[in-house]
Amino acid sequence: MTKKYSTKKALIASTLSLVLCFSMLIGTTFAWFTDTAISSGNKIVSGTLKVDLELLDKESGTWASVKENSDPIFTHENWEPGYIDAKVLKVDNEGNLDLKWKAKVVSERPLTALADVIDVYVYAWGVLEDASAVAYPADRNLDGYTRVGTLAEFVNSVEETTYGSLKAGESAYLGIALKMQESAGNEYQKMDIGGKFDIQIVAGQLASEKDSFGSDYDSDAIYPVVPAFPVTSTDELLSRIENAYPGEEIYVAAGVYEIPSDKTLSLPANVTLTGAQFGVPAEQWINDPEAEKTVFKSAGGNVLEIRQYSEDPELATANVVIDGIMVDCAANSVKGIYVKKSDGEAMEGIKIANCAVINSTNDGIDVCNAYGAVIENNYISNVKDTAIHLGNYNGYHYETWAEVTAYVRNNVIENVTATENGAIMLENGMGDVEVSGNVIKNVTAKAASIKASAIHVYDVYEGGEIFIKDNVIENVDQGISIYKYTYNTVIDEDWWEGPTTDNDVITISGNKITEFKNFAVGTSKLNYKGNNDNTTLVEIIGNTMTSTLTDTALSIEAGNANSQVTASANTFNGAAID
Repeated sequence: MTKKYSTKKALIASTLSLVLCFSMLIGTTFAWFTDTAISSGNKIVSGTLKVDLELLDKESGTWASVKENSDPIFTHENWEPGYIDAKVLKVDNEGNLDLKWKAKVVSERPLTALADVIDVYVYAWGVLEDASAVAYPADRNLDGYTRVGTLAEFVNSVEETTYGSLKAGESAYLGIALKMQESAGNEYQKMDIGGKFDIQIVAGQLASEKDSFGSDYDSDAIYPVVPAFPVTSTDELLSRIENAYPGEEIYVAAGVYEIPSDKTLSLPANVTLTGAQFGVPAEQWINDPEAEKTVFKSAGGNVLEIRQYSEDPELATANVVIDGIMVDCAANSVKGIYVKKSDGEAMEGIKIANCAVINSTNDGIDVCNAYGAVIENNYISNVKDTAIHLGNYNGYHYETWAEVTAYVRNNVIENVTATENGAIMLENGMGDVEVSGNVIKNVTAKAASIKASAIHVYDVYEGGEIFIKDNVIENVDQGISIYKYTYNTVIDEDWWEGPTTDNDVITISGNKITEFKNFAVGTSKLNYKGNNDNTTLVEIIGNTMTSTLTDTALSIEAGNANSQVTASANTFNGAAID
């Protein structure tokens, strides 16, 4: 009896155990036999491309590295017919990537006629296992050297005459000799070459490194752009700008340049001023602590000016480029970059690109009397008036304004304490303008009595076509406002022929406007100075407007009978409003 009971208990216990085991397996997977193979210690390390240039000392036979801003290697002063100055150089690949290289000679400024009678010779030993044959020419003998042209032809040449390739750790040897032609006459006596020149070795990746698909992925690698004669001090900066010649490119190396309160950097015509980040949109480097920056800081006056010195159109400042400069106004009541007001002919060819302007209690970038200006890829922050102002003062209007377009595009603007002028302002007589691709955030009014707009078209008379498109606007009082826009107020037809069109159109399209307090797009007092039969047309097309702060997307006042406002395909908080 007892045994039967024990067996029964055992069977029940076993059954319960099996049920418990099955319940534990529900929602799991079976455990298969497993093993592991691991590739340990994998690395991804970027390669280094580094090139150096060394000079062979003629007396000691030793090599010394030639660094930027070191003593020049060609220093002879008393040139005469037949004189030869030769140097032997070595190009080193100090990185771990294969590279291609070429030698360039670049001048500080245009050279004089003396450069026409100095010939350039090159000896290319190339890569050598035994460098014992590398030596200076003996007894003025240039056997083995190849004439590549005169110094005037060789300097700033785009043709490749001295170049090669190097594997990691290799070196190439070359000689460069300058010889004054024996035929040079007395007219070259006491003549200076006209400026300094640099010898540069530039290097790029060689199409020899392989990836998973072959060795041609870097076949299009380019050489770097190496600016010549970088400015490295404030005194040098002031001097270079004051003595700049037409066509000069002034490169200002990374660093902080304190501009004295009694000085303003005033650029003359046909000069390019570049900083460490030239060619790179400012948004990409402004907040990068590791990025090199060329910073101008003001102690009181406007920081950078482009000024017109004459009312004569032939002497008007034109063709000035500012690229890759950071301007810190240091909270002074000054303008960052100012294309100065003038009573003369409108200035042409003004380009301000890839610059940063911060801490201004006045305008960030102010461009006046500059038709066809290009303002692009800049970053403007913490200003207490207008970030970008484009206008033409004093009632000067020109037929040519209708033939070109000014661009304000792809700029990033944030943290503006604005007047009623707004963050971007277009005003007074002007030709065609495109405002596109800009990002504008956090624009607040300077006083409670005013409303600040992200983009403000104000008191424009003799206007051309204006395109405001594909901008991103966020957290503002008003998005885009058109106020007192008038076409063709002819004050005196004897001195102004005016644009050739009869209908002026402002097109506002593809913009994304969010969190606005007053309205997204507004128009008022169109043709305010009218009294003419021409038509001003505002088209509001395909904009996206979203705000939790107001129920007003569009605020439309057409103006007089000669103005029209049309709207289509717009949405407000996701709903069509047309």
